[in-house]
Amino acid sequence: MGLIIYVAVFLLGVVLLLGVRTSIGGSGLSWMFGATWYALALVGSAVVVWLQFFWRKTSIARCLIGAGGAAIILSSFVPWRAAFALQERLSKQPSSAAAIELAFNPLLGPFKLPAGSAAASGAGLYLPLRVTGIPVAAVVFMDRADLRISDVSGRTLYQGRTNLTVDGVGSIQDARLEVRQSEPGAAAADVHQRIFIPASIYAGLKDQSVRMEIDYSLTLLRAAAVFSLPASGGTVRLKGLGWCSTRIDDDGDEVQLRCLDTGRTPSCFSAFLQYMPGSIRNPEAHFCDPDYTPLATNLWPDALSRLGGEVPFFDRSGLTRYPVDGSKLADSRLVIKTYEPREHFMRHLNIPAIQLSRFAAVPGA
Repeated sequence: MGLIIYVAVFLLGVVLLLGVRTSIGGSGLSWMFGATWYALALVGSAVVVWLQFFWRKTSIARCLIGAGGAAIILSSFVPWRAAFALQERLSKQPSSAAAIELAFNPLLGPFKLPAGSAAASGAGLYLPLRVTGIPVAAVVFMDRADLRISDVSGRTLYQGRTNLTVDGVGSIQDARLEVRQSEPGAAAADVHQRIFIPASIYAGLKDQSVRMEIDYSLTLLRAAAVFSLPASGGTVRLKGLGWCSTRIDDDGDEVQLRCLDTGRTPSCFSAFLQYMPGSIRNPEAHFCDPDYTPLATNLWPDALSRLGGEVPFFDRSGLTRYPVDGSKLADSRLVIKTYEPREHFMRHLNIPAIQLSRFAAVPGA
């Protein structure tokens, strides 16, 4: 009966965890959940078995089971800074990102929205940035950014993440920032960072001169391998990706890529279509759902790892014309570039004076 009660309490705790907002959920640090749970279960089970079967300490064993369940629940509330500091210590190539810097670049001007689109509700601004020191064939990926806006006296006016929050859950996808360096000799990359600010806060601050501070948690990813397979109807075994296949989707405007492997597949990659009789190729499509698990194993029950994405070759709206379209797919190949994390690092950006309304998005032509 006691075991049933403990199991019921544990399952209730898991259900509660699924409904709370955690600091590392949805990021590449999510592996820490599974690792912590398995470690506590392994060590706790060994201690409980030793106490129960060798010393008959039933009361102490039950207390340890309760303490272990509480520890599992509390592990989900680990602060982001502490979790990211641990991830920094696990970097494969420490100091490889030492030259990377972020700076405010007002000369870049406001961000121009795509034609026909409108600014999202609560989207305060697109912050112009200049990123320098990125190695060739590398990507700087923003895992999280914490924003603080204050007045000239230093009083905090707003503090929070830069990503959108809907019903208490952060939407990291909507505010991701990826800065790429694909060509040698490029001195810097100019980008706009999308920063979400609640509409009521933005309305009260947009015309003031305020101070902005952002703490960036970043990851440097380097190109690891290049693969290719037929653009349509291909089924190939690729080392590091597993069994991969390509097909044209049901709408007839994208090439679908699907890979299955018993080992871990890369969580960040890019893909493009290349017409093999010549050098014609389409722009790269980028896919990144970061997973920074340090061990080459799957912490979850599913033994298979999956990699996939959809690469467009036709735009039904007519706004985009792809060099490699449906008429060339039979003689084209899908080229895949994978990226692996090399260093996790932090940068601090301080803007002494900024007027938010100057960097709101403007309609495009």
